[in-house]
Amino acid sequence: MIDETRQASSAGFTLLELVITGSVLPILVFAALSLVQSGQNLETEVRGQAVIMEKLRNTTRRVADELRVSSRTGEDSNSNGVLDDGEDRNGNSRLESDWSVGASSVQFNRMQSDGTYSLPVTYRLDGTTLMRDFEVTAGDMRTATIATGISAFSVTTPTDETVVIALTAEITRAGGEARSETASMTIHQRN
Repeated sequence: MIDETRQASSAGFTLLELVITGSVLPILVFAALSLVQSGQNLETEVRGQAVIMEKLRNTTRRVADELRVSSRTGEDSNSNGVLDDGEDRNGNSRLESDWSVGASSVQFNRMQSDGTYSLPVTYRLDGTTLMRDFEVTAGDMRTATIATGISAFSVTTPTDETVVIALTAEITRAGGEARSETASMTIHQRN
């Protein structure tokens, strides 16, 4: 009789065991699927943040590269604000000395390969778009969109030789939470 009981219980599962397994298994499957979904959402969010940070770094680098070859004094070698004899190196009868920093803009003259200075170049924030304005020739103004989705743009001059450029973008996380990401760069100007 003992042998018959053992054989019956080892032959299969009891109804209670099947009910418990049938109840627990969907919970475990749901938990596993939720974990996988959370991981995918996190990966998507991190990838999006990386793309935005790369965009901010590239845009900051572009502005920095141009500011590195700019000048605060330009052709105004004696810093008097007047075009004096010998200062108009490119012969356009204009004093290229347009360095100016605003709340969300910067204007400057680039040193060109021939040693002369360009007409004014301006980076400015227009809403959430970083724009670059430049004159090709006197009166011929061109505008280019540099980056979109920018919430703040600043240029500061902590010393006479250094310039700090900072760009900020807002990122909305998966849960609707807003977060700011900022890229900044400190450069040394020619003069």
